[in-house]
This record gives sequence, C-alpha cells and structure tokens, in this order.
Amino acid sequence: MTVAQEMHKIQHKLIIKGGGYLVLPEWVVDSGLANLSIPDEADLSQQAQYQNYPIGAKLAKNDCIYRYSRIGETIAVGHEGFLKCNRLICPGKAGNSLHSGYEGGAYAAIVAAQTYFDITDTAAYKNEYENGTLCIYDYGTSPAYIDRYKVIGNDVSNGTYTRCYIASPGFQRAIATSGVTFDLYNNPYYSVGSLLTADNQSWKSALGMFPRAPLTSGYFIWLQTADPCHGTGASTWPGQTARQREVMANTDGSLIGITAATYLYQRVGYLLSGTAIDYGDVFFMLQLDQ
Repeated sequence: MTVAQEMHKIQHKLIIKGGGYLVLPEWVVDSGLANLSIPDEADLSQQAQYQNYPIGAKLAKNDCIYRYSRIGETIAVGHEGFLKCNRLICPGKAGNSLHSGYEGGAYAAIVAAQTYFDITDTAAYKNEYENGTLCIYDYGTSPAYIDRYKVIGNDVSNGTYTRCYIASPGFQRAIATSGVTFDLYNNPYYSVGSLLTADNQSWKSALGMFPRAPLTSGYFIWLQTADPCHGTGASTWPGQTARQREVMANTDGSLIGITAATYLYQRVGYLLSGTAIDYGDVFFMLQLDQ
C-alpha cells in the first residue's frame, strides 16, 4: 500500500474543547493521526513512544502554544531546562539520502495537476517528509518562477527514488527533470535535538522548550514554542544589566541576556519579571511561534 492510499482529509482542522484548542493540517497520512482529543497535562510533560498526532500539529493550552515534535537524538538527564533546536541542516549541505532534506532535480518529469513527485532520495523513511515544504526554483524560463508546496507525506524509498505527495489540485505547471531545482525541507519539528550537542551549537536555531524530562530518539513530545516559559540561566542570567529585557539562546541552549558579546545569538523572547544587577531571571515570554 502506498501513502496515496492512506491519506485522509481532515474535515474539522480546528478542535476546541477541554480548555484548549488543537489545529491539525488539512491532510494526514495515517487515519490514527487524525486525533481529535486535546492532550492533557500528562501528555504535555512526558514523551510518547508512538506518534499520536501529525508532526507540527499546533496546540494552545494553559495560555501557551505547543507543536507536536519528533525527537531526533537522545537527550540525557540534566538537559531538561535547555532550549531545543531543529537539528537538521538545510537541504544540499548534508547531502541527499541522509535524512536531512533533499536538493536536486525531479527524478521524473511532472505534468500540470499531478499530485505526486519523485526525487532521487534512495534512503527515505516512510513519511519522513510529512508536512514538509517543497520549494521549486526555475531560473531558466522566461519569466522565471519560484513555487512552494506543502508535502503531505512520502512512500519509503525503493532504493532508486522516493515518491512524495501534495494535495489537489496538484502542481500549477509541468516540470522538467533538468534546469529546475527542488529544495525539500523536512518539517522543522521532525528532528528536534539539543543545543548542547556539539554539532548543533552556533549553527542551529532554537525551536522551543521542553523542561520536564530527558528524551529518547524517535519518541514524540509537545514542544512549547511560545508564551510564558522558564529555562536554565547561563553564567550571567538575563536581566543582570539595566534595561536588558531581551532573552537570547546561549550556544548550549541556556538563556542569556543580550550583550556586546551575545548580540548575534538568537533572540527567543523577553523577561516577564523585574530583575536586579545581582539577580537575573529565566521566567520569560517565549516568542518562537504565534
């Protein structure tokens, strides 16, 4: 059975009940992921071994926003209060068939209105591109064009190519196998990791916070991405300088204030409490989603 036979269109993408609301994508690739239940407090505080919602599904609960995320590496005890990042490098840099997106041409020509496309990813797992983004660049035509499509899912690679799917009405135009470049990005919540990992420091973007437990590669969590949050302070906590309200992601995922040394670090929010020269804080308004 191919993913094309397993796709389900969600009739009610917004579910409101139980003190929260859940936003699902328009299409899911497994009927079991069309989950209409609002996660409870236990769901928000622990990892799950099996996937229960589409990757990137959005939850608003307890005046906070969360995204359903897949863990891409085991994160040990002691790393709970640190920001989590998208551990995948951009398509093309890591190389294709290495589970970090795809950059290159189409494996086979595409006709207008087609709802699938093939790429020369020879190792893709089933649905690793679920809710990913396909960007198409064609600078050889006149006029040149750039198109973008949401990817519903993909079949497992057959060792030569991987078939991926988009929603009807499909591609706007015919696409040749040469002269056109595909950049296929995994959903940013597909492989969440720790900024404490050496390869992630300085070159990866923080996505959110999960401060309550160690995590296991391949498991799933609700990652907090916005609104009141707390974390772990760096050597100098945010707010220990007058008028310093901004909160930045330190290279290890701890929280640090903006200074002449850290102004290039990623901004993740602002402090909520008053502070003092001898007393910073890590309760802040997380601003990595909306």
